[in-house]
Amino acid sequence: MRDENRVRIAHTSTALIPGLIVAPLLVITGTIAGAVLPDICDLDELETGQRREGLFTAVQGFVSKLEISLAVVLVGYVVSVASVDTTIGLRWQAMS
Repeated sequence: MRDENRVRIAHTSTALIPGLIVAPLLVITGTIAGAVLPDICDLDELETGQRREGLFTAVQGFVSKLEISLAVVLVGYVVSVASVDTTIGLRWQAMS
């Protein structure tokens, strides 16, 4: 195995670590948010006398879409700053 390939494999393996840390946190956060929202709606009804589940669900959906958009922008920025080679060669050129 050439040294160049060894470095590439090590780099790929270390790139998985942030995903393995973040993925469980995202699952936990999504579960807690879904479980707490009905309690927030009930508490709001006790304070205001109005049922506004739609408002809370709309805000939660908007924040979720905002998170996804910011994550895509941030990943693109990190990839460009890390100067990752994003060019895709043709299949038969890579094998020769």
